[in-house]
Amino acid sequence: MQHTVEEVTLSNGTSGLLIDVPGSKVVSLQLYFNSGFLLADPAKYEMPHITEHLLIAGNEDYPDSMEYKRQLELNGAVFNASTNIDYNCYYWQCASFEVERILGLASAQIGRPLIRARRM
Repeated sequence: MQHTVEEVTLSNGTSGLLIDVPGSKVVSLQLYFNSGFLLADPAKYEMPHITEHLLIAGNEDYPDSMEYKRQLELNGAVFNASTNIDYNCYYWQCASFEVERILGLASAQIGRPLIRARRM
């Protein structure tokens, strides 16, 4: 399999790898935050996992998380998230023709989440 690997650094200093497989019909995007269980206060051990769910509970563009999920999966895209001892990971996979749309949805999810106030 012919492919290229390029390290990409954004203006805010965040870096990652871009792996290009020419002719591939599928695109995978994974975003990691150094925010896992190991970094949490032992008294608040579940906070990283709670944070994982807060970022998928709706965003400014789609306040209803179920509508957001429907938009993501409209043409067969897949989304998931996980938390481990080192990081939170968000994962999107879609057809190559969906990349622009999915990147827009991912950007809203990560950059403009709606974290609702605690209800009494």
